[in-house]
Amino acid sequence: MSVAEVRKAAEEERVIQFVRDNLPTHRLLDISLFTPEDEKEINHWFNQTNGNFDGKIEKQGLCLLLAWTIEMMQHAEEPEDTI
Repeated sequence: MSVAEVRKAAEEERVIQFVRDNLPTHRLLDISLFTPEDEKEINHWFNQTNGNFDGKIEKQGLCLLLAWTIEMMQHAEEPEDTI
């Protein structure tokens, strides 16, 4: 998957579906726990992240998705912060 394809999916807020449709080993990723609301929030986050946390990733779309996911994890609220 190319960076351009990943960016387009992020712009359209459909990254989760893009992964399901385009990653041959997506069945190895357990994204079944995501509710439709979770997917909407994740897709929105990827949309907002698009172009902001890319580092020097220019060729591999999967690497870009991983970088964005790591960035999202770093900004996730800790469970004790939500109590």
